[in-house]
Amino acid sequence: MSLKIKLISCISAFILILGMFIAGVLSAQQAQVNIGGSISFNATDVYARVTGIVANTQSNPTLSDLLFTANDDSSPSETALATWSNMDLDFNQTPTPIEILITVENLSTERTLTVNLTNNLQGEGLNIAISRDSASYTSATNVELGAAGSNTNSTTFTLTLTVADPNKDLTDINFGYILNMFDESVAPAPPTSASSFTFSFNDTDHTASLTGFIGDETEVVIPATVNKLTETTATEGTDYIVTGIDETFRNCSSLESVTIPESVTNIGSYTFWYCGNLTHVEFEGNSQLASIDGYAFGYCSSLETIQIPDGITSIEGWAFAYCSKLTSIIIPESVTSIGDFVFYDCSSLNSIDVDSANANYSSEDGVLFNKDKTTLITCPETKSGNYVIPDSVASINNYAFFGCSNLNSITIPEGIINIGFNTFESCSSLESITIPTSVTSIGSSAFSGCSSLESIIIPNKVTSIGDSAFRNCSNLASIVIGESVTSIGSQAFSYCINLTQITIPASVTNIGSSAFFLCSKLTSLTILGGVTSIGNSAFSGCNILSSITINATTPPTLGISAIPSVVTNIYVPSGSVDAYKAASGWSSYANIISEIE
Repeated sequence: MSLKIKLISCISAFILILGMFIAGVLSAQQAQVNIGGSISFNATDVYARVTGIVANTQSNPTLSDLLFTANDDSSPSETALATWSNMDLDFNQTPTPIEILITVENLSTERTLTVNLTNNLQGEGLNIAISRDSASYTSATNVELGAAGSNTNSTTFTLTLTVADPNKDLTDINFGYILNMFDESVAPAPPTSASSFTFSFNDTDHTASLTGFIGDETEVVIPATVNKLTETTATEGTDYIVTGIDETFRNCSSLESVTIPESVTNIGSYTFWYCGNLTHVEFEGNSQLASIDGYAFGYCSSLETIQIPDGITSIEGWAFAYCSKLTSIIIPESVTSIGDFVFYDCSSLNSIDVDSANANYSSEDGVLFNKDKTTLITCPETKSGNYVIPDSVASINNYAFFGCSNLNSITIPEGIINIGFNTFESCSSLESITIPTSVTSIGSSAFSGCSSLESIIIPNKVTSIGDSAFRNCSNLASIVIGESVTSIGSQAFSYCINLTQITIPASVTNIGSSAFFLCSKLTSLTILGGVTSIGNSAFSGCNILSSITINATTPPTLGISAIPSVVTNIYVPSGSVDAYKAASGWSSYANIISEIE
């Protein structure tokens, strides 16, 4: 059973991003794991070091590597982190529980550093537990590290991941964490009003931005004005108009309802990020809202509907990403700019509608287009049945049909030149698709995870097949590759476990690493010639592939473990046998290399 876990990093403009992807040999208990999180400081003159490792490496040596190090020797805002890369994790080589150790050390500080670790886990089948110094730990509980000198005062958090039920489908599980470090020795400034808000003030135009919320109310009404007290007297000062909201309610799990005054013109990035219980957003009166920034409502997983006020012009990328209960949305007449992935992974979204007076965008049957329907921007993920893309469409955006798990057939019109990256990824019910002859390139992960797709013909005009383009198309039994293809990307057909034979045309010069990794039913392989390189593990895991025919007179560069050890015959052109037997990489197969029959 294939276990795929999606573990989501928390991201912001000032919070550094971590991500990891761990590689191993695939098996029945394979899972792709992105273990991620973020580290944030809210402190003054506090120095700290953070390190992270995987504790129980089991038999997989790649997990013993240091995952990350953050060493702040100047000020918290200048912390430098090494970004992790992505790999695959095999539970047979590294079975759960998987332990991630995160250690915080206080470096020569004169003040007390307070730290806490929070985690977010959505879905069933996977458990996450936090312990600290061998004791159980409640998420977000504060731990104080005193001013104890260099490297001496520290604490270690242990995140333990366990597959609770191996029969559960873990595909939709999301996991992330945030490590917060702050300095409680500096008292926060008192709120400038009787509410639970803090503000920043612009003394030039007498406007204010809401920057902090220190309450635990479930229903919040944001004030339209705030009175700034003078510095020399306790009497009231000047009224400032509240025009902005900036990351105010991030991770505010208590918030259920918010009312935004008409004076607000901008909702900043991450303002309602991870407000998992937010169900109601109301814009007062004649709203002056002009923009919603990236991730503003990301992970508002209880938000089912929101009415975007007319007058807004810009909705930035990822603004409503991961709003898993959002069912419908209307784009107002005034909108002129919609960023990428605005509705990414909105798994309940069944309708994206556009005001008919909008001059830039249009919608048809719940699908979002540009005004003249020449570009298909995004399709709601609940789209089902058969869908025919209008003939007017000349381009399809990246991720346009991502996650449309109920879509079983699609017709692409002639004239489309490029199928972008991740365009049809995880369309797990997609059984048939016709790629028009006009297409010249297929992007990375374009059809990755289309597990019901049984056959595909790649047109002659296509020159490149991107990385992971057909990865994990587990029912794909037949592929016809056009004679214009020059490169096959890394993992392009990996895990196509029902693919039985493949002929690679003479036009192909490069076969990427793991291109046909774990195509476990592949019995016949013919490379017609022209290939100059075969990447690492290109055919690794093809465990019943007994013979290969390569019609290239010059031996291609052969990567590590490119050809499985079960191969008993390698046939090459007449007169090239000795060259193959002597070539680097090929020499280990010298006894099974012979002329083409």
